[in-house]
Amino acid sequence: MLGEVIIPEEMPRERLLKYGESSVSDTELLAIILRTGNKKHGNVIHLAAKLLKNFGGLDGLDRASISELTSIGGIGKVKALEIKAALQLGKRLNTRKLSGSPLNQSFKVYEYIRGRFINETKEIFWAIILNNRLIPVKEISLTIGNSSSCPIDQTYIIRETIKEGFNNLIIAHNHPSSDPEPSLDDIEFTRRLSKSCKLIGINLLDHIIVGGNTYYSFSEKRILT
Repeated sequence: MLGEVIIPEEMPRERLLKYGESSVSDTELLAIILRTGNKKHGNVIHLAAKLLKNFGGLDGLDRASISELTSIGGIGKVKALEIKAALQLGKRLNTRKLSGSPLNQSFKVYEYIRGRFINETKEIFWAIILNNRLIPVKEISLTIGNSSSCPIDQTYIIRETIKEGFNNLIIAHNHPSSDPEPSLDDIEFTRRLSKSCKLIGINLLDHIIVGGNTYYSFSEKRILT
């Protein structure tokens, strides 16, 4: 196209090296991950821009499946996997910022766990085992279910907690609908688990339901007392 400026493929890397990562655009960061374009589909900047446009930005890329990514010309399986890996690293970094701090308040648990549920369309449950200072020592991904159901084996949760040698437990899951209000099943399951934990000396400290940018805490609502 007449007047089009073709940016050399090495430019994003040079800009990051010279000015730092905060000065580089989303398109340029994605171009660094992709590394190269090709003659058929354009240089790497054009390829990165096309990906962001087609999927509606980084959130859309995060939601996209591997097959959806590889449907874009110039994106093979390796590049698609590299994109998903980079996005997952970003989410994990965000969720681990408080990993050395005690989870002694519900909003801290929410801040700690919410990154795991970003752009998730299925219900995912996590168990967080904590030491006596309420610092997480282990996390367990329990089940991935469909958008309306996610059955959990409470025996498994209790067994894994005992195995770690600690007696403090927090569980969390997401509602893809973005409404964090618990269902009757959520309430019943939490009460059963709390009762079972008390019988063997485990403290179920909270059950956090993440919905969109907010949360519901069973501890705050005093359902666990």
